[in-house]
Amino acid sequence: MHLSFRSVSLRIGLVLTTSVLAAIAFFAIPSTTTRAAAIDQLVGYGAGTTGGAGGSSVTVSSLSALTSAVSGSSAKIVNISGTISGDTDVKVGSNTTILGVGSTGALVGIGLDLDGVSNVIIRNLSISKVLASDTNGDAIHIINGTTKVWVDHNNLFSDRDHDKDYYDGLLDITHAGDNITVSWNRFHDHWKVSLVGHSDSNGSEDTGHLHVTYHHNWFYSVNSRTPSLRFGTGHVYNNYFQNVDDSAIHSRMGAQMLIENNVFSGVSTPITTTGDSSQDGYANATGNDYGGGTPDITQVGSFTKAPYSYTLDATSSVVSSVTANSGVGIVTGGGGSNPTPTPTSSNPTPTPTSGGSTPTPTPTTPTGGSTYQAENGTLSNATVQTSAGGYTGTGYVVFNSVGGYIQWTVNIASAGKYNLTFGYSNSASNSQPCAISVNGSTVKDNMTFKSTGSNSTWSTATTSQTLAAGNNTLRITANASGGPNIDYVQITAA
Repeated sequence: MHLSFRSVSLRIGLVLTTSVLAAIAFFAIPSTTTRAAAIDQLVGYGAGTTGGAGGSSVTVSSLSALTSAVSGSSAKIVNISGTISGDTDVKVGSNTTILGVGSTGALVGIGLDLDGVSNVIIRNLSISKVLASDTNGDAIHIINGTTKVWVDHNNLFSDRDHDKDYYDGLLDITHAGDNITVSWNRFHDHWKVSLVGHSDSNGSEDTGHLHVTYHHNWFYSVNSRTPSLRFGTGHVYNNYFQNVDDSAIHSRMGAQMLIENNVFSGVSTPITTTGDSSQDGYANATGNDYGGGTPDITQVGSFTKAPYSYTLDATSSVVSSVTANSGVGIVTGGGGSNPTPTPTSSNPTPTPTSGGSTPTPTPTTPTGGSTYQAENGTLSNATVQTSAGGYTGTGYVVFNSVGGYIQWTVNIASAGKYNLTFGYSNSASNSQPCAISVNGSTVKDNMTFKSTGSNSTWSTATTSQTLAAGNNTLRITANASGGPNIDYVQITAA
């Protein structure tokens, strides 16, 4: 969660004037451009948000200091250094920028509460495991007419070892929140990700508000609400949805959604406009790669063109762009300014898919983080094979029976939370479970490897786990006869 193999350190001077002029130009003549989107540009409904630019700057490393620093409405930039743990909500005042320092700025058990405020930026920060029992349960909670918010390049997650109500949302926007952009974030290992509009009975307050843009986010190993939108207007483009168990994008209670050039992998219902509410929503969907899933769109709406200019990436480039440039460590906080991101390639690179058709995810050799080939590990009741095509390295590993395993010794520069991304194929019609252990302790009993249709069709599955500094023993063990074929494991900062 906190640390990265890459080292990125930027201290950039203030660029407020340029950013505001660019935003004004964007609103003057709305247009869509198809090319590579910039990762350092605020676009969408949240455009014009400046946060604490021009105000005081402070670095905090304790809960009390954070609570004090983000309060009030004066312009301020608050840099979070290291991990701050607690069990509470921190109220954020207007005209505030909150930045994680480097790749290690993190809140654990602490949610950010934006209640009736305006002009807030939250970037480059990990927020995890905010309990619903003692807080509002959301990593970021936007409520009561809060407007002009930019949530960018963050890492938001919990776990799915508890029931769906143990935590609440990762990013919930309710009670007429408005004019919000959510960009280049990672949302993972969670049940209910992002609820926009909390109740079917709140139309009198929410109608005419809840304008939200979601672009270039990576949703993976989650259950639903990516997002779920009532009453409002949502523009969802160039996102990557990977292994979403229930429906992904949900439009309800008359919400209008424009859904463009997204990629779905391991998602049976990529889009739905029906269910769970008394009225259906509306969706206009174009250029999306559903990855074999089936959208359930009952009503096509009137939202066909966003009221702002933006760059729409080709669907075929979404996976590589989003996995390389989302999350923390791409922009670096500290130094008293709103940072300009610098892209790196040290995030996992799942297989790109092409727009408009069922993908064939044949992997290329992973280039981010540290990659350990399965055939180079220590094997027990498992064998190296080469008969199926599309693998990387010199072969892949097949489990011979239940209890077969692959074991690697992996070296970690610094202790912290890391993504373990397994390249695999599974020709069975059903999912194949495996257990993951670190240093002799089981950390995930049943990691699911969904069917890929054939042994030569490859995909990825990711879990986030804590690794110690130095050598770690990582083992994947087949829980079912056969099990998935394993090509590699890639380890990157979570």
